Amino acid sequence: MPGSRTSSTAAERLLELACARNLPAQVHYERVDGTVVTCRVRLLQLTDERILADMPHYLDRGDRIADGSPVTVHVLLGGSRYQFSSNLERTGIPVRLNERQVIRGTALSKPRVLTDSQRRAFLRIRLVSYDPVRVDLARPHPELPEACVLDQHPATGSIVDLSVGGVAVLVDDKQLRSVRPGEPFYLTFTLPDVDYEFLMFGSLRQVRTVESSGAQRLAFAFRPWVPSRFQRDQDTLAKFVAQHQRRLLRRRR
Repeated sequence: MPGSRTSSTAAERLLELACARNLPAQVHYERVDGTVVTCRVRLLQLTDERILADMPHYLDRGDRIADGSPVTVHVLLGGSRYQFSSNLERTGIPVRLNERQVIRGTALSKPRVLTDSQRRAFLRIRLVSYDPVRVDLARPHPELPEACVLDQHPATGSIVDLSVGGVAVLVDDKQLRSVRPGEPFYLTFTLPDVDYEFLMFGSLRQVRTVESSGAQRLAFAFRPWVPSRFQRDQDTLAKFVAQHQRRLLRRRR
C-alpha cells in the first residue's frame, strides 16, 4: 500500500518544524542503471520556494549528485518517517545562520506534499519459520554490469524477510567488506516448496551491523534487468508471499 500523502498545509508545517530543529535528512539520487547515490544533509531553513541545508556529506567520496538532479529526500520527524520528491538545485550557496555566521550550503526545491514512508508498497514476510533460506550475492563485472565476474566466489547469506519489491539478508561481515548503499548485486536463491531458482538484480538500500553476531543485515530493492524474467520472478514471489500469509492465517484459527 502506498504511503499516505500530507496536505500542502501539513507539509509546510512539518518542514518548518524539521528546519527549526535542524534535523538530518538522507538525499537519494537514482542513476539509470538502478544504483543509488546517497548523501546526508541537515535541514536549516525554509523559504517560499526552497529548503536550505548544509553541504552534502556523501557515504562514498567517489559519488556526487549533480546540481539540478531529481532526488528523493527522507527525514525522521516525531517518530514518523517522511519522504518527498525534490531537486538538488544548487550546492555551494551562502546560507546565513545568524547575523554573524554564513556557511556554504545546498538549495533543495520545496515540495508541495510529503509522503508517510512508514507504509510499505509491498507486503513483507519473515522467513524465520523455515530452515535457513540461503542466498548467493555477487557483484557485477566492473566492465560488463549485465554479468557477474566468472571467477568470483559469491558471498553466501540467509534471507531474513522478503517481499515482491526486495529482500533483507544476513551475511557474515568477513565475506562482504566495504559495502555501501546504492551498490548493485546479483542475488540467487530458491524458496521452500517453490521449484524455481530466482536470479534477481538488487540495489543495496541499507547496511546495518548486527551487534555481537559478526554479521551484517543488508536490505536490497529488486531492479528489472531482463524485463520478461523480472516479471515472471515477481509473479512467482507474489504467489509465495500469498501462500505464506494463508498458512499463517490457518494456524491462528
